[in-house]
Amino acid sequence: MTSDMSSGAGQPTKPPFYTTLPGAVTIIGLLGLVTLFIWLGDRENRARAAQMVVEVAECDLTGQTGKVVLTVQNMGADTRSAHIEVEYRDADGHLVDTDSAAAWNVPSGETIRVEETTSLDSPAPGGTCTVASVR
Repeated sequence: MTSDMSSGAGQPTKPPFYTTLPGAVTIIGLLGLVTLFIWLGDRENRARAAQMVVEVAECDLTGQTGKVVLTVQNMGADTRSAHIEVEYRDADGHLVDTDSAAAWNVPSGETIRVEETTSLDSPAPGGTCTVASVR
């Protein structure tokens, strides 16, 4: 005769932590904290971006090439950098392309010039460049 000596036979298995009530509460709490930190960080970034004044100084759309010169003024108390989204529109106002530029370490109270050249998705003889967003 052989005896069945398998270990753990007939014993209930312990459920994984994340499937229990304390596990679910922990996960929901952690997700809430992450969401809060992201929201607070985004709010702070928007406040910083509001202190950066960006204007189009020059815009040249020729064939497949778009060139924009931006002036970036830091109105804040600290040195800041800015990520700038630019939209290129043809003479009829249709969106031709978008691009981004960066202004690094702009000192407080200073104005710098940023030049960006891009290859347009479609030819646009003439048109406009506009600042879509500043972060």
